[in-house]
Amino acid sequence: MVSTRERLTQEALELFYRQGFRTTTMRQITSTCKLTPAAFYNHFASKDELLYSIIVDSFVELQREIDMELGRSGQTSRERLVAVIKAVTLWHCHKAHQAKVANRESLELPQAMLDLILERRRSLRDQVERIIVAGVESAEFTPTASAAEAARLTSTALFGLMTSISDWYTEPGGWSGELLVDLFVELADRMLGVTEIGLPRSEVPAAQVAAEDSVPRAG
Repeated sequence: MVSTRERLTQEALELFYRQGFRTTTMRQITSTCKLTPAAFYNHFASKDELLYSIIVDSFVELQREIDMELGRSGQTSRERLVAVIKAVTLWHCHKAHQAKVANRESLELPQAMLDLILERRRSLRDQVERIIVAGVESAEFTPTASAAEAARLTSTALFGLMTSISDWYTEPGGWSGELLVDLFVELADRMLGVTEIGLPRSEVPAAQVAAEDSVPRAG
């Protein structure tokens, strides 16, 4: 049975998704849940706290998905990076409403709450950057930039793409989440100097590298 707190969270999430946090009123939230304002305050101190709870729950869910994928993956840096890309991409596909609210509405929070959300975002990015740095140090990745620069640039590009999925993603008739995972993994491979699965560019036969470099690029 769904608890009152869960009902409030679910209904508020859909209202925030459809019309935005700022234009959604407390009356709309309580009316949708068939609750009195007093009942709302038994669970949340304010609409801000409700939004904060929704966003924190999103990060907790996402981290759980990442941990599960890492638990199933191999231990090379590339395998671990692929696991994170898969978890983040598919979560944003499958939880598009939740992801959009978390990404779009966080700026509506009071600064103290926003700072805590930004800290969680940095933690996710740091997790990816550590994987990339480890891969560079073990020569599994061979980017042209330094380890720190490659980690920052690659993680920034990947998270920018993955978090934007909720702005446009509709799987029926469109791209599947699995295809997006493959595309993002290919992007990461190219940014990090991987030309074959698990094989750094420096270890690919020279003839193959020359053949790949000779292929005309669009634009």
